[in-house]
Amino acid sequence: MLLLTYAVRAAEPALGTPCAQAFETVAEIDACVARELAHAEAEFNAALGDARQRADDAGDTLLDASQHLWIAYRDAKCEVESDPYRGGSLHQIARAACRASESSRRTSELSRAWAGKEASVAAPGGAVGTAPPAATASSAHAARCPSGVDLAELWPGEYPSPVVEVVRPAVIQGRAAPCDEAATLTCTIAPGLYHPWSQAKAEYATLTLVQRFRALEPWSEEVEPGRVVRIAAGEVFEIPTYLSEGYCRWRFHGQEFAAYCPDNGGEEDAARFEELPSAAPGFEDRQVMRVDCREGRKAWIDVDASLWSVPGIREGDIVGYGEVGPAGTGGM
Repeated sequence: MLLLTYAVRAAEPALGTPCAQAFETVAEIDACVARELAHAEAEFNAALGDARQRADDAGDTLLDASQHLWIAYRDAKCEVESDPYRGGSLHQIARAACRASESSRRTSELSRAWAGKEASVAAPGGAVGTAPPAATASSAHAARCPSGVDLAELWPGEYPSPVVEVVRPAVIQGRAAPCDEAATLTCTIAPGLYHPWSQAKAEYATLTLVQRFRALEPWSEEVEPGRVVRIAAGEVFEIPTYLSEGYCRWRFHGQEFAAYCPDNGGEEDAARFEELPSAAPGFEDRQVMRVDCREGRKAWIDVDASLWSVPGIREGDIVGYGEVGPAGTGGM
């Protein structure tokens, strides 16, 4: 244990994360860094999507070029930083810590670059004007969702999927609000790639059934350096959204934080947590996107397997982290 602790302490500067200072064992640092990475990537995806919304055509081109350069830089930097630990237990931790740090830095860059910039819109007669920033999915529509349903402005996962490729104008039914029961709006979608990483002007969100759990024994975890959350036996918490890498967004007494999903541990978690009945039984999770329709309105479209049967729509490819392309361009 002393040797392991020494190895971890010696690695603190290269790991570049408070996790190495807050914890002593490799397992603890690994879990902490995984939480940081899941949180950082969720924030990056949201910031990139917001930048895509606010960019005009010229800005889209510059943003796309800068993303390619940033991805190449991040991958090379993280390989260099983690290489001294290759073959050891710290290799993947160092790489994940680097990716978390670079994703957070990129999120800040995107937020600063596009802060205050309004989304470009086509004015009557074809002139380009500006409109006040559109209300986000959560602020404008969450109140219309039934109790027990969470609306998150993201598609979950390190590599959110799918990529929706519209190869020619396609007609589909959509909703005025993401939680409306019926899809009553006819919407003609313009050609393009639709994904949180793409240049298409769209909003992306996930509707999930909020899971409710009761702790069967005391639970505590340092969800970030210096912040410990404690849940007593018998107390109830919620899981609104899955993030990535086995981590979920937890909600407890008004606090939200990222931690391992409570159903990750199989029999061990079954003995620690009891899942409670949902407040919205029968609701099925779904990913949605809000697009401009040629009919002059916006509509929320369900993004599921049924899309691939719509003439003019097919599944595109994720080319690499932060990059998407048409079908056949080297999907992962």
